[in-house]
Amino acid sequence: MQLKGVLFDLDGVIIDSVPLYYQANQMIAQQIGVLFSNSLNDSLRGVSRTDVIEKLISLSPDPDKFTDDDKEQLGKKKNAYYQQSITKIDKTLLLPGIENLLKELQLAGIKIALASSSTNAQRVITQLGIDSYFDYIVDTKKIAKGKPNPAIFLDALSGIGQAAENCIGIEDGVAGIQALNEMGVYTVGVGKLLAEQMKRHNLAINWLVESTEEIQMDCLLEKLASYSTDRTGMLR
Repeated sequence: MQLKGVLFDLDGVIIDSVPLYYQANQMIAQQIGVLFSNSLNDSLRGVSRTDVIEKLISLSPDPDKFTDDDKEQLGKKKNAYYQQSITKIDKTLLLPGIENLLKELQLAGIKIALASSSTNAQRVITQLGIDSYFDYIVDTKKIAKGKPNPAIFLDALSGIGQAAENCIGIEDGVAGIQALNEMGVYTVGVGKLLAEQMKRHNLAINWLVESTEEIQMDCLLEKLASYSTDRTGMLR
């Protein structure tokens, strides 16, 4: 396999935004009578805002009372809560080793795409000061279906002009890994939570790391060289 492109998720891969999303999700949950928890928040990672609202409403005491307009307004409130927290974002929230990896990929001439479900992705990476590394950023407003549908990643591949078999995807969520697997993209899974979810979701991952700090260029190329000679290299 010749590495020509990398598709990055944002939350949990580039930035530790879980606490920021927790607060926004919790505020919406409280408004509609849903008991919020860490496990519920974890189940919402990597999915679109619309799907988050649908999930929370489904857990409310009277889901049928919510109209489409109600759902839209809840989504706007959730986004407003999150945008308030974005103003506090800086490079201290970058996950370990990520900026160095972006630098190495850029120097090697490997195309870099951001394939996040967040409508705030551009603003976040600008706030982090890393937007210059990205060759393409998916505009989720133009994507009809979120992860696990592969539409976001297909758009990212098109944006950097690369084929799935020459790219890798770095994800921390089940939905994202499922989408990448459907496309035949080499997957790098991040985090203890994803490791715990693998068996529950019968999830296959090519390379699972506990920390983003492990994803260094030399290690990545070594993994890909091994994968090229043995295409069965999947963890389950």
